[in-house]
Amino acid sequence: MGLIHVSEKHQHIGEKEKNLLDLIAQLKGAISFLEGKQASEQPNLKEFSLDDFLARLAAIRKENEQLENQEKRVEKELKDVRPWGDFSASDLNRLASLGLTLKYYSVAEKRFNPNWFQEFPIEEIARIDGTVYFVAVYQEGDAIIHDAIEMKPPVASFSEKTEELALIRQQLDHIVAEYGSMASQKELLEKEMLKAQNSLVIQKVWDDTLLEADEKVMLLEGWAPTEQRKVIEEFAEVNGVYYLAEEGKVEDNPPILLKNNRFAKLFEPIGALFSLPVYNEIDLTSFFAPFFMMFFGFCLADAGYGVILLLVATIFKSKVKADLRPIMSLIQWLGLATIIFGIITGTLFGVDLLKLNLGWASSLHNIMLDSQKLFRLALMVGAVQILFGMAIKAFNLAKQNNWWYAVTTIGWFVFISFTAACYALGGIVPALKPWGHLHLIVAAVTGIAIFFFNSPGKNPFLNFGLGIWDSYNMATGLLGDVLSYIRLFALSLSGAILGGVYNSLAFGMAPDIIIVKQIVIVLILVVGHSINLFMGGLGALVHPMRLTFVEFYKNANFTGGGTLYNPFKKNN
Repeated sequence: MGLIHVSEKHQHIGEKEKNLLDLIAQLKGAISFLEGKQASEQPNLKEFSLDDFLARLAAIRKENEQLENQEKRVEKELKDVRPWGDFSASDLNRLASLGLTLKYYSVAEKRFNPNWFQEFPIEEIARIDGTVYFVAVYQEGDAIIHDAIEMKPPVASFSEKTEELALIRQQLDHIVAEYGSMASQKELLEKEMLKAQNSLVIQKVWDDTLLEADEKVMLLEGWAPTEQRKVIEEFAEVNGVYYLAEEGKVEDNPPILLKNNRFAKLFEPIGALFSLPVYNEIDLTSFFAPFFMMFFGFCLADAGYGVILLLVATIFKSKVKADLRPIMSLIQWLGLATIIFGIITGTLFGVDLLKLNLGWASSLHNIMLDSQKLFRLALMVGAVQILFGMAIKAFNLAKQNNWWYAVTTIGWFVFISFTAACYALGGIVPALKPWGHLHLIVAAVTGIAIFFFNSPGKNPFLNFGLGIWDSYNMATGLLGDVLSYIRLFALSLSGAILGGVYNSLAFGMAPDIIIVKQIVIVLILVVGHSINLFMGGLGALVHPMRLTFVEFYKNANFTGGGTLYNPFKKNN
Protein backbone atom coordinates (compact mmCIF):
# COMPACT_ATOMS: atom_id res chain seq x y z
CA MET A 1 0.00 0.00 0.00
CA GLY A 2 1.19 3.51 -0.82
CA LEU A 3 3.37 2.29 -3.69
CA ILE A 4 1.22 0.78 -6.44
CA HIS A 5 -1.00 2.86 -8.70
CA VAL A 6 -3.55 0.21 -9.66
CA SER A 7 -4.58 0.18 -13.32
CA GLU A 8 -8.32 0.57 -13.79
CA LYS A 9 -9.88 -2.42 -15.53
CA HIS A 10 -13.55 -1.69 -14.92
CA GLN A 11 -15.27 1.47 -16.10
CA HIS A 12 -18.64 0.69 -14.54
CA ILE A 13 -19.47 1.18 -10.84
CA GLY A 14 -20.46 -1.96 -8.95
CA GLU A 15 -23.23 -2.20 -6.37
CA LYS A 16 -20.85 -2.18 -3.37
CA GLU A 17 -18.95 0.78 -4.79
CA LYS A 18 -22.20 2.64 -5.40
CA ASN A 19 -23.38 2.02 -1.82
CA LEU A 20 -20.08 3.28 -0.44
CA LEU A 21 -20.24 6.40 -2.62
CA ASP A 22 -23.79 7.06 -1.39
CA LEU A 23 -22.70 6.62 2.23
CA ILE A 24 -19.72 8.98 1.76
CA ALA A 25 -22.00 11.56 0.15
CA GLN A 26 -24.45 11.30 3.09
CA LEU A 27 -21.63 11.62 5.62
CA LYS A 28 -20.12 14.60 3.83
CA GLY A 29 -23.53 16.29 3.75
CA ALA A 30 -24.14 15.56 7.44
CA ILE A 31 -20.68 16.81 8.51
CA SER A 32 -21.05 19.93 6.40
CA PHE A 33 -24.52 20.62 7.84
CA LEU A 34 -23.48 20.05 11.46
CA GLU A 35 -20.28 22.10 10.97
CA GLY A 36 -22.07 25.35 11.73
CA LYS A 37 -24.16 24.03 14.64
CA GLN A 38 -23.32 24.65 18.28
CA ALA A 39 -22.32 21.30 19.79
CA SER A 40 -24.02 20.43 23.06
CA GLU A 41 -22.77 18.15 25.81
CA GLN A 42 -22.00 14.56 24.88
CA PRO A 43 -25.30 12.69 24.42
CA ASN A 44 -25.73 8.94 24.74
CA LEU A 45 -25.89 7.81 21.13
CA LYS A 46 -24.72 4.23 21.64
CA GLU A 47 -28.27 2.99 21.44
CA PHE A 48 -28.60 3.60 17.71
CA SER A 49 -26.38 2.91 14.73
CA LEU A 50 -24.86 5.19 12.10
CA ASP A 51 -27.75 4.37 9.78
CA ASP A 52 -30.20 5.46 12.49
CA PHE A 53 -28.15 8.61 13.07
CA LEU A 54 -28.21 9.60 9.39
CA ALA A 55 -31.88 8.68 9.02
CA ARG A 56 -32.82 10.70 12.12
CA LEU A 57 -30.81 13.69 10.89
CA ALA A 58 -32.53 13.57 7.51
CA ALA A 59 -35.94 13.28 9.22
CA ILE A 60 -35.50 16.23 11.56
CA ARG A 61 -34.03 18.35 8.75
CA LYS A 62 -37.21 17.70 6.77
CA GLU A 63 -39.36 18.35 9.86
CA ASN A 64 -37.43 21.55 10.52
CA GLU A 65 -38.08 22.74 6.97
CA GLN A 66 -41.81 22.05 7.31
CA LEU A 67 -41.97 23.83 10.68
CA GLU A 68 -40.16 26.86 9.29
CA ASN A 69 -42.72 27.05 6.48
CA GLN A 70 -45.52 26.75 9.04
CA GLU A 71 -43.88 29.46 11.14
CA LYS A 72 -43.88 31.86 8.19
CA ARG A 73 -47.52 31.07 7.41
CA VAL A 74 -48.69 31.54 11.00
CA GLU A 75 -46.67 34.75 11.37
CA LYS A 76 -48.55 36.13 8.37
CA GLU A 77 -51.91 34.95 9.74
CA LEU A 78 -51.06 36.47 13.11
CA LYS A 79 -50.40 39.77 11.41
CA ASP A 80 -53.77 39.52 9.64
CA VAL A 81 -55.79 38.72 12.80
CA ARG A 82 -53.97 41.22 14.99
CA PRO A 83 -56.50 44.09 14.34
CA TRP A 84 -59.46 41.89 15.30
CA GLY A 85 -58.03 40.79 18.66
CA ASP A 86 -59.69 38.00 20.65
CA PHE A 87 -63.25 36.86 20.10
CA SER A 88 -65.41 33.89 20.90
CA ALA A 89 -66.40 31.53 18.14
CA SER A 90 -69.59 30.62 20.08
CA ASP A 91 -70.67 34.30 20.08
CA LEU A 92 -70.23 34.43 16.32
CA ASN A 93 -72.32 31.28 15.97
CA ARG A 94 -75.08 32.77 18.13
CA LEU A 95 -75.19 35.89 15.93
CA ALA A 96 -75.37 33.71 12.86
CA SER A 97 -78.32 31.75 14.37
CA LEU A 98 -80.16 35.09 14.80
CA GLY A 99 -79.68 35.86 11.11
CA LEU A 100 -76.95 38.44 11.71
CA THR A 101 -73.81 38.48 9.63
CA LEU A 102 -70.48 40.13 10.55
CA LYS A 103 -68.52 41.86 7.82
CA TYR A 104 -64.96 43.03 8.38
CA TYR A 105 -63.67 46.30 6.90
CA SER A 106 -60.53 48.42 6.78
CA VAL A 107 -60.05 51.94 5.50
CA ALA A 108 -57.36 54.59 5.65
CA GLU A 109 -57.76 56.74 8.73
CA LYS A 110 -58.12 59.96 6.73
CA ARG A 111 -60.90 58.41 4.64
CA PHE A 112 -62.87 57.05 7.58
CA ASN A 113 -66.19 58.88 7.90
CA PRO A 114 -67.43 59.25 11.54
CA ASN A 115 -71.01 59.58 10.22
CA TRP A 116 -70.85 55.87 9.35
CA PHE A 117 -71.58 55.20 13.02
CA GLN A 118 -75.03 56.74 12.54
CA GLU A 119 -75.61 55.42 9.01
CA PHE A 120 -74.50 51.79 9.52
CA PRO A 121 -74.45 49.29 12.42
CA ILE A 122 -70.67 49.30 12.77
CA GLU A 123 -68.21 48.98 15.62
CA GLU A 124 -64.61 50.20 15.46
CA ILE A 125 -62.20 47.46 16.52
CA ALA A 126 -58.70 48.98 16.14
CA ARG A 127 -56.56 51.70 14.61
CA ILE A 128 -53.16 50.47 13.52
CA ASP A 129 -50.55 52.26 11.41
CA GLY A 130 -53.02 54.79 9.98
CA THR A 131 -55.71 52.22 9.17
CA VAL A 132 -59.11 51.88 10.84
CA TYR A 133 -60.47 48.37 11.30
CA PHE A 134 -64.14 47.95 12.00
CA VAL A 135 -66.96 45.38 11.75
CA ALA A 136 -70.55 45.81 10.60
CA VAL A 137 -73.50 43.72 11.80
CA TYR A 138 -75.82 43.11 8.88
CA GLN A 139 -79.23 41.69 8.41
CA GLU A 140 -80.56 40.79 5.02
CA GLY A 141 -81.52 43.94 3.12
CA ASP A 142 -79.23 46.35 5.05
CA ALA A 143 -77.20 48.91 3.07
CA ILE A 144 -73.57 48.01 2.38
CA ILE A 145 -70.55 50.27 2.95
CA HIS A 146 -68.83 50.78 -0.42
CA ASP A 147 -66.10 53.24 0.59
CA ALA A 148 -64.15 50.75 2.73
CA ILE A 149 -62.26 47.56 1.87
CA GLU A 150 -64.06 44.38 2.92
CA MET A 151 -61.62 41.88 4.41
CA LYS A 152 -61.67 38.13 4.90
CA PRO A 153 -63.09 37.01 8.25
CA PRO A 154 -60.29 36.08 10.70
CA VAL A 155 -59.58 32.33 10.75
CA ALA A 156 -58.88 32.40 14.49
CA SER A 157 -58.47 34.82 17.35
CA PHE A 158 -55.20 36.61 18.04
CA SER A 159 -54.58 34.49 21.17
CA GLU A 160 -55.16 31.23 19.30
CA LYS A 161 -52.66 32.18 16.59
CA THR A 162 -50.18 33.38 19.19
CA GLU A 163 -50.37 30.00 20.94
CA GLU A 164 -49.99 28.17 17.63
CA LEU A 165 -46.88 30.19 16.78
CA ALA A 166 -45.41 29.56 20.23
CA LEU A 167 -45.96 25.82 19.83
CA ILE A 168 -44.19 25.80 16.45
CA ARG A 169 -41.24 27.73 17.84
CA GLN A 170 -41.05 25.35 20.78
CA GLN A 171 -40.77 22.43 18.33
CA LEU A 172 -38.08 24.30 16.40
CA ASP A 173 -36.14 24.83 19.63
CA HIS A 174 -36.26 21.08 20.31
CA ILE A 175 -34.85 20.41 16.85
CA VAL A 176 -32.06 22.95 17.37
CA ALA A 177 -31.21 21.19 20.65
CA GLU A 178 -31.12 17.85 18.82
CA TYR A 179 -28.87 19.39 16.16
CA GLY A 180 -26.49 20.41 18.96
CA SER A 181 -26.55 16.90 20.34
CA MET A 182 -25.72 15.48 16.92
CA ALA A 183 -23.04 18.09 16.26
CA SER A 184 -21.14 16.74 19.27
CA GLN A 185 -20.79 13.49 17.28
CA LYS A 186 -19.03 15.16 14.33
CA GLU A 187 -15.75 13.48 15.17
CA LEU A 188 -17.47 10.09 15.06
CA LEU A 189 -18.93 10.94 11.65
CA GLU A 190 -15.50 11.96 10.32
CA LYS A 191 -14.06 8.62 11.45
CA GLU A 192 -16.93 6.79 9.77
CA MET A 193 -16.33 8.74 6.56
CA LEU A 194 -12.62 7.93 6.61
CA LYS A 195 -13.54 4.28 7.16
CA ALA A 196 -15.95 4.39 4.21
CA GLN A 197 -13.36 6.09 1.99
CA ASN A 198 -10.79 3.41 2.80
CA SER A 199 -13.38 0.71 2.11
CA LEU A 200 -14.09 2.37 -1.23
CA VAL A 201 -10.38 2.35 -2.14
CA ILE A 202 -10.14 -1.36 -1.28
CA GLN A 203 -13.34 -2.12 -3.18
CA LYS A 204 -11.96 -0.38 -6.29
CA VAL A 205 -8.84 -2.56 -6.10
CA TRP A 206 -11.03 -5.67 -5.82
CA ASP A 207 -13.05 -4.52 -8.82
CA ASP A 208 -9.82 -4.01 -10.81
CA THR A 209 -8.49 -7.46 -9.85
CA LEU A 210 -8.97 -10.05 -12.57
CA LEU A 211 -9.85 -13.62 -11.58
CA GLU A 212 -8.09 -16.23 -13.74
CA ALA A 213 -7.69 -20.06 -13.75
CA ASP A 214 -11.20 -20.78 -12.51
CA GLU A 215 -10.94 -17.90 -10.03
CA LYS A 216 -7.95 -19.50 -8.32
CA VAL A 217 -5.53 -16.79 -9.43
CA MET A 218 -6.01 -13.10 -8.83
CA LEU A 219 -4.26 -10.79 -11.30
CA LEU A 220 -3.54 -7.18 -10.41
CA GLU A 221 -1.77 -4.68 -12.67
CA GLY A 222 -0.29 -1.41 -11.52
CA TRP A 223 2.47 1.16 -11.73
CA ALA A 224 5.22 2.14 -9.30
CA PRO A 225 8.32 4.40 -9.42
CA THR A 226 11.47 2.43 -10.33
CA GLU A 227 13.17 3.52 -7.08
CA GLN A 228 10.48 1.61 -5.14
CA ARG A 229 11.11 -1.63 -7.04
CA LYS A 230 13.28 -3.18 -4.33
CA VAL A 231 10.68 -2.59 -1.60
CA ILE A 232 7.95 -4.11 -3.77
CA GLU A 233 10.07 -7.16 -4.64
CA GLU A 234 10.83 -7.78 -0.96
CA PHE A 235 7.13 -7.57 -0.12
CA ALA A 236 6.25 -10.00 -2.92
CA GLU A 237 8.88 -12.52 -1.82
CA VAL A 238 7.83 -12.38 1.84
CA ASN A 239 4.13 -12.80 1.03
CA GLY A 240 4.51 -15.38 -1.73
CA VAL A 241 3.23 -13.11 -4.51
CA TYR A 242 4.26 -13.99 -8.06
CA TYR A 243 4.97 -10.88 -10.09
CA LEU A 244 6.26 -9.64 -13.44
CA ALA A 245 7.93 -6.24 -13.75
CA GLU A 246 8.83 -4.25 -16.85
CA GLU A 247 9.57 -0.67 -17.85
CA GLY A 248 6.61 1.54 -18.71
CA LYS A 249 5.84 2.33 -22.34
CA VAL A 250 4.41 5.56 -23.72
CA GLU A 251 1.48 3.76 -25.38
CA ASP A 252 0.43 2.42 -21.95
CA ASN A 253 0.13 6.01 -20.62
CA PRO A 254 1.75 5.36 -17.22
CA PRO A 255 0.70 7.68 -14.37
CA ILE A 256 2.88 10.72 -13.70
CA LEU A 257 4.77 11.39 -10.47
CA LEU A 258 6.18 14.93 -10.54
CA LYS A 259 9.58 15.53 -8.95
CA ASN A 260 10.25 19.19 -8.33
CA ASN A 261 12.21 21.17 -5.78
CA ARG A 262 10.46 23.02 -2.93
CA PHE A 263 10.05 26.22 -4.95
CA ALA A 264 8.71 24.63 -8.15
CA LYS A 265 6.43 22.29 -6.18
CA LEU A 266 4.43 25.36 -5.09
CA PHE A 267 3.47 25.92 -8.74
CA GLU A 268 2.36 22.33 -9.45
CA PRO A 269 -1.35 23.14 -8.76
CA ILE A 270 -1.14 25.88 -11.41
CA GLY A 271 0.37 23.50 -13.98
CA ALA A 272 -2.26 20.87 -13.11
CA LEU A 273 -4.98 23.33 -14.12
CA PHE A 274 -3.90 22.71 -17.72
CA SER A 275 -2.63 19.14 -17.73
CA LEU A 276 0.11 16.86 -16.48
CA PRO A 277 2.86 15.86 -18.94
CA VAL A 278 2.65 12.49 -20.62
CA TYR A 279 5.15 9.76 -19.75
CA ASN A 280 8.01 10.75 -22.11
CA GLU A 281 7.46 14.50 -21.88
CA ILE A 282 9.45 17.07 -19.90
CA ASP A 283 7.60 18.49 -16.89
CA LEU A 284 7.55 22.27 -17.41
CA THR A 285 6.64 23.26 -13.84
CA SER A 286 10.14 24.21 -12.76
CA PHE A 287 10.64 26.08 -16.07
CA PHE A 288 7.52 28.25 -15.98
CA ALA A 289 7.55 28.85 -12.18
CA PRO A 290 10.08 31.77 -12.16
CA PHE A 291 8.35 33.37 -15.16
CA PHE A 292 4.91 33.00 -13.56
CA MET A 293 6.13 34.63 -10.37
CA MET A 294 7.71 37.47 -12.36
CA PHE A 295 4.59 37.96 -14.50
CA PHE A 296 2.35 38.13 -11.43
CA GLY A 297 4.56 40.85 -9.95
CA PHE A 298 4.65 42.65 -13.31
CA CYS A 299 0.83 42.67 -13.59
CA LEU A 300 0.07 43.79 -10.01
CA ALA A 301 3.19 45.98 -9.75
CA ASP A 302 2.40 47.90 -6.56
CA ALA A 303 4.86 47.66 -3.67
CA GLY A 304 2.09 48.41 -1.15
CA TYR A 305 -0.11 45.60 -2.42
CA GLY A 306 2.89 43.27 -2.39
CA VAL A 307 3.55 44.06 1.28
CA ILE A 308 -0.11 43.28 2.10
CA LEU A 309 0.06 39.92 0.30
CA LEU A 310 3.33 39.06 2.01
CA LEU A 311 2.07 40.00 5.49
CA VAL A 312 -1.31 38.25 5.14
CA ALA A 313 0.31 35.04 3.86
CA THR A 314 2.94 35.12 6.61
CA ILE A 315 0.35 35.65 9.37
CA PHE A 316 -2.03 32.94 8.17
CA LYS A 317 0.65 30.41 7.23
CA SER A 318 0.98 29.22 10.81
CA LYS A 319 -2.78 29.20 11.42
CA VAL A 320 -4.16 27.32 8.42
CA LYS A 321 -4.25 23.55 7.94
CA ALA A 322 -1.09 21.83 6.75
CA ASP A 323 -2.43 21.22 3.24
CA LEU A 324 -3.04 24.97 2.78
CA ARG A 325 0.44 26.08 3.85
CA PRO A 326 1.97 25.61 0.37
CA ILE A 327 -0.63 28.06 -0.95
CA MET A 328 0.43 30.59 1.70
CA SER A 329 4.06 30.05 0.68
CA LEU A 330 3.11 30.65 -2.96
CA ILE A 331 1.35 33.90 -2.00
CA GLN A 332 4.49 34.95 -0.12
CA TRP A 333 6.59 34.51 -3.27
CA LEU A 334 3.99 36.30 -5.40
CA GLY A 335 3.88 39.14 -2.85
CA LEU A 336 7.67 39.42 -2.98
CA ALA A 337 7.57 39.65 -6.78
CA THR A 338 4.89 42.34 -6.51
CA ILE A 339 7.09 44.38 -4.15
CA ILE A 340 10.06 44.12 -6.54
CA PHE A 341 8.01 45.19 -9.56
CA GLY A 342 6.29 47.87 -7.47
CA ILE A 343 9.75 49.35 -6.86
CA ILE A 344 10.71 48.96 -10.53
CA THR A 345 7.52 50.71 -11.69
CA GLY A 346 7.70 53.23 -8.83
CA THR A 347 4.16 52.53 -7.55
CA LEU A 348 3.11 52.48 -3.89
CA PHE A 349 -0.64 52.26 -3.23
CA GLY A 350 -1.30 54.06 -6.50
CA VAL A 351 1.22 56.85 -5.79
CA ASP A 352 3.71 57.48 -8.63
CA LEU A 353 7.04 57.60 -6.79
CA LEU A 354 8.84 58.86 -9.88
CA LYS A 355 7.04 62.20 -9.41
CA LEU A 356 7.94 62.52 -5.74
CA ASN A 357 11.06 63.75 -4.00
CA LEU A 358 12.00 60.69 -1.97
CA GLY A 359 14.74 62.45 0.00
CA TRP A 360 17.37 59.94 1.09
CA ALA A 361 15.67 57.25 -1.02
CA SER A 362 15.84 59.29 -4.23
CA SER A 363 18.50 56.92 -5.54
CA LEU A 364 15.63 54.46 -6.13
CA HIS A 365 14.65 56.65 -9.09
CA ASN A 366 17.62 55.17 -10.94
CA ILE A 367 16.06 51.69 -10.96
CA MET A 368 12.50 52.82 -11.67
CA LEU A 369 11.21 52.54 -15.23
CA ASP A 370 8.83 54.89 -17.02
CA SER A 371 5.94 53.57 -19.13
CA GLN A 372 7.96 53.33 -22.37
CA LYS A 373 10.69 51.29 -20.72
CA LEU A 374 8.09 49.06 -19.09
CA PHE A 375 6.51 48.47 -22.51
CA ARG A 376 9.86 47.35 -23.93
CA LEU A 377 10.56 45.24 -20.84
CA ALA A 378 7.25 43.36 -21.34
CA LEU A 379 8.19 42.53 -24.93
CA MET A 380 11.72 41.50 -23.92
CA VAL A 381 10.62 39.06 -21.19
CA GLY A 382 8.09 37.66 -23.63
CA ALA A 383 10.75 37.06 -26.26
CA VAL A 384 13.04 35.47 -23.67
CA GLN A 385 10.30 33.09 -22.48
CA ILE A 386 9.40 32.11 -26.03
CA LEU A 387 13.05 31.40 -26.89
CA PHE A 388 13.35 29.45 -23.65
CA GLY A 389 10.29 27.46 -24.69
CA MET A 390 11.90 26.70 -28.06
CA ALA A 391 15.02 25.41 -26.29
CA ILE A 392 12.86 23.11 -24.16
CA LYS A 393 11.06 21.96 -27.29
CA ALA A 394 14.40 20.89 -28.77
CA PHE A 395 15.23 18.81 -25.67
CA ASN A 396 11.69 17.40 -25.66
CA LEU A 397 11.94 16.28 -29.28
CA ALA A 398 15.37 14.75 -28.64
CA LYS A 399 14.01 12.90 -25.59
CA GLN A 400 10.90 11.61 -27.35
CA ASN A 401 12.67 10.68 -30.63
CA ASN A 402 16.33 11.56 -31.22
CA TRP A 403 18.43 14.67 -31.79
CA TRP A 404 17.78 14.71 -35.55
CA TYR A 405 14.18 15.71 -34.82
CA ALA A 406 15.43 18.67 -32.79
CA VAL A 407 17.71 20.11 -35.52
CA THR A 408 15.02 22.40 -37.04
CA THR A 409 14.02 23.82 -33.65
CA ILE A 410 17.69 24.37 -32.76
CA GLY A 411 18.12 26.13 -36.12
CA TRP A 412 15.24 28.50 -35.36
CA PHE A 413 16.52 29.10 -31.83
CA VAL A 414 20.04 29.96 -33.02
CA PHE A 415 18.84 32.11 -35.94
CA ILE A 416 16.40 34.18 -33.84
CA SER A 417 18.82 34.55 -30.92
CA PHE A 418 21.76 35.54 -33.15
CA THR A 419 19.64 37.97 -35.16
CA ALA A 420 18.46 39.63 -31.96
CA ALA A 421 22.06 39.83 -30.72
CA CYS A 422 23.19 41.41 -34.00
CA TYR A 423 20.54 44.12 -33.80
CA ALA A 424 21.27 44.75 -30.13
CA LEU A 425 25.08 44.74 -30.30
CA GLY A 426 25.77 45.50 -33.97
CA GLY A 427 26.57 49.13 -33.21
CA ILE A 428 29.12 48.14 -30.58
CA VAL A 429 30.70 44.99 -32.04
CA PRO A 430 31.43 45.38 -35.79
CA ALA A 431 31.50 41.62 -36.34
CA LEU A 432 27.86 41.46 -35.25
CA LYS A 433 26.65 43.98 -37.83
CA PRO A 434 23.09 43.00 -38.87
CA TRP A 435 23.23 40.97 -42.09
CA GLY A 436 27.00 41.26 -42.12
CA HIS A 437 29.27 38.34 -43.07
CA LEU A 438 28.96 36.51 -39.76
CA HIS A 439 25.20 37.03 -39.63
CA LEU A 440 24.79 35.69 -43.20
CA ILE A 441 26.94 32.62 -42.42
CA VAL A 442 24.82 31.83 -39.37
CA ALA A 443 21.64 32.43 -41.39
CA ALA A 444 22.84 30.04 -44.11
CA VAL A 445 23.76 27.26 -41.67
CA THR A 446 20.56 27.58 -39.67
CA GLY A 447 18.61 27.84 -42.93
CA ILE A 448 19.79 24.33 -43.86
CA ALA A 449 18.62 23.08 -40.48
CA ILE A 450 15.27 24.87 -40.83
CA PHE A 451 14.46 23.80 -44.40
CA PHE A 452 15.91 20.27 -44.62
CA PHE A 453 15.41 18.62 -41.20
CA ASN A 454 11.71 19.11 -40.54
CA SER A 455 10.94 15.46 -40.94
CA PRO A 456 14.17 13.39 -40.71
CA GLY A 457 14.38 10.43 -43.08
CA LYS A 458 11.85 11.77 -45.59
CA ASN A 459 12.24 13.22 -49.11
CA PRO A 460 14.35 16.47 -49.14
CA PHE A 461 11.74 18.19 -51.33
CA LEU A 462 9.06 17.30 -48.79
CA ASN A 463 11.31 18.66 -46.04
CA PHE A 464 11.84 21.87 -48.00
CA GLY A 465 8.09 22.31 -48.47
CA LEU A 466 7.51 21.71 -44.78
CA GLY A 467 10.30 24.21 -44.04
CA ILE A 468 8.52 26.93 -46.05
CA TRP A 469 5.25 26.23 -44.25
CA ASP A 470 7.05 26.19 -40.90
CA SER A 471 8.72 29.53 -41.74
CA TYR A 472 5.35 31.10 -42.51
CA ASN A 473 3.90 29.84 -39.23
CA MET A 474 6.98 30.98 -37.31
CA ALA A 475 6.92 34.48 -38.82
CA THR A 476 3.24 35.07 -38.09
CA GLY A 477 3.00 33.10 -34.85
CA LEU A 478 6.16 34.47 -33.26
CA LEU A 479 5.07 38.07 -33.77
CA GLY A 480 1.64 37.40 -32.28
CA ASP A 481 3.13 35.51 -29.34
CA VAL A 482 5.56 38.31 -28.46
CA LEU A 483 2.89 41.00 -28.79
CA SER A 484 0.68 38.99 -26.42
CA TYR A 485 3.07 39.90 -23.60
CA ILE A 486 2.01 43.55 -23.88
CA ARG A 487 -0.76 42.55 -21.47
CA LEU A 488 1.85 42.61 -18.68
CA PHE A 489 2.50 46.28 -19.34
CA ALA A 490 -1.22 47.06 -19.79
CA LEU A 491 -2.27 45.46 -16.49
CA SER A 492 0.57 47.13 -14.64
CA LEU A 493 -0.38 50.53 -16.02
CA SER A 494 -4.14 50.15 -15.49
CA GLY A 495 -3.66 49.04 -11.86
CA ALA A 496 -1.46 52.05 -11.12
CA ILE A 497 -3.94 54.42 -12.78
CA LEU A 498 -6.90 53.00 -10.83
CA GLY A 499 -4.94 53.24 -7.59
CA GLY A 500 -4.19 56.90 -8.37
CA VAL A 501 -7.87 57.56 -9.15
CA TYR A 502 -8.92 56.20 -5.74
CA ASN A 503 -6.32 58.43 -4.08
CA SER A 504 -7.67 61.46 -5.97
CA LEU A 505 -11.26 60.56 -5.04
CA ALA A 506 -10.35 60.14 -1.38
CA PHE A 507 -8.63 63.50 -1.01
CA GLY A 508 -10.82 65.38 -3.52
CA MET A 509 -14.32 64.30 -2.42
CA ALA A 510 -13.89 64.34 1.36
CA PRO A 511 -15.96 67.14 2.98
CA ASP A 512 -14.03 69.88 4.74
CA ILE A 513 -15.27 68.89 8.20
CA ILE A 514 -12.86 67.81 10.90
CA ILE A 515 -12.96 64.10 11.74
CA VAL A 516 -15.60 63.43 9.03
CA LYS A 517 -13.00 64.35 6.40
CA GLN A 518 -10.47 61.88 7.79
CA ILE A 519 -13.12 59.14 8.08
CA VAL A 520 -14.25 59.61 4.46
CA ILE A 521 -10.64 59.61 3.21
CA VAL A 522 -9.81 56.39 5.04
CA LEU A 523 -13.07 54.76 3.94
CA ILE A 524 -12.53 55.55 0.24
CA LEU A 525 -8.87 54.51 0.38
CA VAL A 526 -9.61 51.19 2.11
CA VAL A 527 -12.57 50.26 -0.12
CA GLY A 528 -10.98 51.54 -3.33
CA HIS A 529 -7.62 49.88 -2.85
CA SER A 530 -9.29 46.66 -1.67
CA ILE A 531 -11.24 46.53 -4.94
CA ASN A 532 -8.12 47.38 -6.94
CA LEU A 533 -6.08 44.72 -5.12
CA PHE A 534 -8.77 42.08 -5.68
CA MET A 535 -9.28 42.88 -9.36
CA GLY A 536 -5.57 43.34 -9.98
CA GLY A 537 -4.74 40.09 -8.17
CA LEU A 538 -7.33 38.24 -10.23
CA GLY A 539 -5.86 39.63 -13.46
CA ALA A 540 -2.33 38.90 -12.23
CA LEU A 541 -3.30 35.23 -11.88
CA VAL A 542 -5.34 34.78 -15.04
CA HIS A 543 -3.11 36.53 -17.58
CA PRO A 544 0.19 34.84 -16.58
CA MET A 545 -1.73 31.54 -16.84
CA ARG A 546 -2.73 32.49 -20.36
CA LEU A 547 0.87 33.37 -21.28
CA THR A 548 2.08 30.10 -19.74
CA PHE A 549 -0.54 27.73 -21.15
CA VAL A 550 -0.77 29.31 -24.60
CA GLU A 551 2.40 31.12 -25.63
CA PHE A 552 4.99 29.21 -23.55
CA TYR A 553 3.46 25.72 -23.81
CA LYS A 554 2.94 26.12 -27.56
CA ASN A 555 6.54 27.11 -28.22
CA ALA A 556 7.75 24.37 -25.86
CA ASN A 557 5.61 21.87 -27.82
CA PHE A 558 3.91 20.72 -24.60
CA THR A 559 0.94 18.45 -25.26
CA GLY A 560 0.06 17.06 -21.81
CA GLY A 561 -2.63 14.50 -21.09
CA GLY A 562 -0.88 12.57 -18.32
CA THR A 563 -2.62 10.88 -15.38
CA LEU A 564 -1.61 11.68 -11.79
CA TYR A 565 0.23 8.91 -9.95
CA ASN A 566 -2.19 8.01 -7.17
CA PRO A 567 -1.03 4.88 -5.32
CA PHE A 568 -3.43 2.58 -3.50
CA LYS A 569 -3.15 3.51 0.19
CA LYS A 570 -5.07 3.80 3.41
CA ASN A 571 -6.12 7.29 4.46
CA ASN A 572 -5.51 8.29 8.06
